[in-house]
Amino acid sequence: MAAEPPAADYAIALDLRPAASRWSAVVRASNVPCEGPIARLHLHRDIRITAAFVDGRRVTPVFDPPDAPRFWINAARSFDLPCPRKSLVLRYDGPGQLHADGRNQISPTLVELSLYGAWYPLAKIDDKIRWRLTTRLPRGWRFATPARVKARSGTLTLHSDAPTDIVLIASPLFDEEQVVANGTTVRLLVNRTLPTEARATALARARAAADMTAWAGAKLGKPVTGASLLPTIVFTPRGGSLSYSRLPLIILREAELRGDSGDRPPLVNVRHEIAHFWSRAPQAADWLNEGVAEYLALHRTGDVDGTAVMDAVLADYRRQIAAAGPEAPITAGPDERTFRNTYARPALLFDALARRHGTAAVAQLLAALFALGSEQSVDNLLARVDARFGADERATVARCLASRDWSPSCGG
Repeated sequence: MAAEPPAADYAIALDLRPAASRWSAVVRASNVPCEGPIARLHLHRDIRITAAFVDGRRVTPVFDPPDAPRFWINAARSFDLPCPRKSLVLRYDGPGQLHADGRNQISPTLVELSLYGAWYPLAKIDDKIRWRLTTRLPRGWRFATPARVKARSGTLTLHSDAPTDIVLIASPLFDEEQVVANGTTVRLLVNRTLPTEARATALARARAAADMTAWAGAKLGKPVTGASLLPTIVFTPRGGSLSYSRLPLIILREAELRGDSGDRPPLVNVRHEIAHFWSRAPQAADWLNEGVAEYLALHRTGDVDGTAVMDAVLADYRRQIAAAGPEAPITAGPDERTFRNTYARPALLFDALARRHGTAAVAQLLAALFALGSEQSVDNLLARVDARFGADERATVARCLASRDWSPSCGG
């Protein structure tokens, strides 16, 4: 078997100017992935590349190459460079807000940066990078990141050896709390200007996160992701519908604390993100990653908040699937992913397994699957279903994964 190519190495000097809602970056990269003689990368369309150097030679990027397929971040723009043998240097800058919903921004009250804004060069959906980010934040700002942190004379150096997304969130409005439940501690960053009731809700959500962490650890054992089981939860004050986790960091929407519950109960969302400490399948099997996290979140919700709450969410998923009619199966490629075939259908399928064989048996199945780490796949899932529940159940699960319809045996 051919060895995997090394992860790209990024050293990023990031100049943040929150007061002016502007920023600029210099990226020095090696091991950049190439397609033959070309390195095809992607940045947000509103970012301006001011200079590009490949192996010390200045080059001109070719923007929007005609053969470039649609990238999974719609706002990203493709550009080609000669394949670097040793090094790539990019200099670029951009506006403070890269998305209308504010999910990536540099403003006087918030810095929030993640791959969803395509603010650093991306190669493909499962792009892996080892990175070091150097920047400065204004005095008095609190921040969170999944990286290791060194601070000296006002300069932050964030470093990650595990190939992962580059994430930083910071604000002068954040207060910090330490929340403990069931022996598990959660760090909470929340807007200090929130009303008392909203802050109390944030504390309750953090306690639910701590409880979910302890519960999943007891059911599933130690996660193989290597992420610290000391979650940090940040309620971001920007708008939009996006919540996400880059463990041990979990970013949730402040709007949830003001009554905007989104598409499912907020505590399901919190528990879903905690479940990703265990449910971290490769991007090629993202439905397994997201669907299992949704199943675990719903079942803990049933335990804590009552089965009626869990059953109501599952019933809503069935209604959505029925209304949509035949569509791409669970195992469809990234261009055909929807909430229904990535979250709802897999959660219903694992729930159907639990109703037939018991939640403890499904927890054992999932623990065995999670132990595979990056080797999680459809074939490995089916093999473990066969070993635990028999050939007939394996055949049922395989049919459900490949079906455009949704039958009662799949959880319909």
